[in-house]
Parts: sequence; C-alpha cells; structure tokens
Amino acid sequence: MNAENRALGSCYCGSVKFVIALPAKGCVHCHCLNCRRAHGSAMVTWVAVTIESFKIAGREHLKWFQSNVHSRRGFCTNCGTQMLYMSTNFPGDVHVTRASLLGNVDVPAKAHLHFDQHVDWVSFDDQLPRLAQADPSEG
Repeated sequence: MNAENRALGSCYCGSVKFVIALPAKGCVHCHCLNCRRAHGSAMVTWVAVTIESFKIAGREHLKWFQSNVHSRRGFCTNCGTQMLYMSTNFPGDVHVTRASLLGNVDVPAKAHLHFDQHVDWVSFDDQLPRLAQADPSEG
C-alpha cells in the first residue's frame, strides 16, 4: 500500500495508530445524540472503510464500549480519544473519525446524517443532503 492509496491516523497520544486503505466507502457528518455525547461535539465526521481495509497497531490500548445493542465505539485507554465505530447495521465496516486521520482522504462528506437531531447553536450553509433517522438508538 503506497502513500497515495492510504490514510494514516492515531489517537491524541499516539498509543493507537491505524492505516486505512483507500478508496474509502463513504464519509458523513453525524448529528445523532449518541455521537455528540460520546465526542462532546456538535457532530462527528465519520469515514467508512471495510474491515479488510483497516489495520491497527497499539490494540492493547484500544477499548470498546457497547453503546447500544447494535453499536460499539472504540477509544484509547491512555488519552480517551474516541476513534472507531462499528455496528451490526453496517456489517463488515469500520467507521473512523475523520479528525483522527492525518492528511487527505479521497472522499468528502456526502451528507448530514441524523440531521433531525442537530444542535441549534451551529449553523450549516453547505448544500449536502440533510437526512433524518427516526430511531436514535441506531447511532
């Protein structure tokens, strides 16, 4: 895998490092309450890749939190950085926080997901689709 077809990432302290093979499957801005609370942010931008396209080092510093019956979230046990999301709703995929990836990723965000749950203290003036999700437990 050469530098043009991969993206490197890590947690804040560098204990957990990973590489994703490009092209990525997709990228979205998620506004669900679960993502906002887990990250302390107005939204989280996720990049989706297949499990086969994802390699990780520092696995001993990675802990998984079962956030609901469908989903789990991965974070660094040293610095607390939330980086990963996996769900039975997306079998075979790993979602990586865009902010934890260094450099460019080959796919820009394509939509605002769970926009019906967005905060009213941030405005969005882009032209991306704003998708609602009826079941907040899916986030």
